[in-house]
Amino acid sequence: MDQESSSFGLIRRAKAGDTGALDRLILRYLPRLRRWARRRLPAWARDVAETEDLVQETLFNAIRQLPTFEMRDPYSWRAYMKRSVQNRVHDEVKRARRHPPGDALPENLLSLTPSPADRAIAREDFWRCRTALARLRPTDRQLILAVLTDDVSFQTLAQRTGKRSSDAARMALGRALNRLTTEMERLEL
Repeated sequence: MDQESSSFGLIRRAKAGDTGALDRLILRYLPRLRRWARRRLPAWARDVAETEDLVQETLFNAIRQLPTFEMRDPYSWRAYMKRSVQNRVHDEVKRARRHPPGDALPENLLSLTPSPADRAIAREDFWRCRTALARLRPTDRQLILAVLTDDVSFQTLAQRTGKRSSDAARMALGRALNRLTTEMERLEL
């Protein structure tokens, strides 16, 4: 390896502002950093930080320190990078011990009881429905309550409400439900 393509030469050129040299330096050390980090970061600590994130941060910090880095021998940069990865791994292990990951809940786990937010929304919807229902004409209210409470057919609904046919009862119920919806929307404002 010639002097200019060695780590020593690449660092000297990168410090002088040569972005090509910096890119070659990154490409040279990125796979090494990944291997070093993968071997040293325990699996139980990887939930806190992925190995790739750790490597990226290490490389970013090392490049940021490049202008002040002193190359004492041809292996200084390698030793510096290795030590940087070891320090980051050590930090991640300490963090993982302080905040161990809990057992993950299965994604398909459903609660049989509604959440507090769902209960609050249901109470509000119930209030709006009752208030809107009270604002309707008595005939509209009678149509809606008959269907909701007794689950009657349109023929039975026509007989109870004095409509001429089941179609007339169906149409009257549709109009009553539209008016109920309009009243409930007014209560949202």
